[in-house]
Amino acid sequence: MRTAIGFALAYASGLISGAALVEYRRRSQAEVGTNLFADSSERIEAERERLRKAREFSPEAAVEHAAVAARYLPEPPKPNAGIHLITETEYMEDEDFDKSVLEVFEEDELEHFVLDGTRTMDVLPIFGETWVFFQNNDEKETFYVRNHLRKTDYEVCWAKP
Repeated sequence: MRTAIGFALAYASGLISGAALVEYRRRSQAEVGTNLFADSSERIEAERERLRKAREFSPEAAVEHAAVAARYLPEPPKPNAGIHLITETEYMEDEDFDKSVLEVFEEDELEHFVLDGTRTMDVLPIFGETWVFFQNNDEKETFYVRNHLRKTDYEVCWAKP
């Protein structure tokens, strides 16, 4: 019997202390929660005000933004980027491009290339698809090619071996 009374008293004291602890926790959370909500509503209102000011137009801020953005923009694309045919006038007058001469001659039904006095084997990286025009040119006329990637103009002409 004494054991049963001891168990009953331990159970009752556990219930009372547990209920007290639960009530204490509920009250402390309610107090903290009201303070947290008050703080968060003030923070939310301050953030809204900051965003309202950020949306207002300011010429100084626009100029500053444009200057910063310009540093990170890629260079604008150049017209006719790549390789294309040009006229003799463009070849002679445009000084922004280096000038080179490619002489082509046939020997034993094979084409041989001399670029600025140096024999070269492969001209496709220099002339790209314009080389097809040259191969189909039965009159063996001189033509001019601009390579923007190499910043060079080429005079392509037939030569004698």
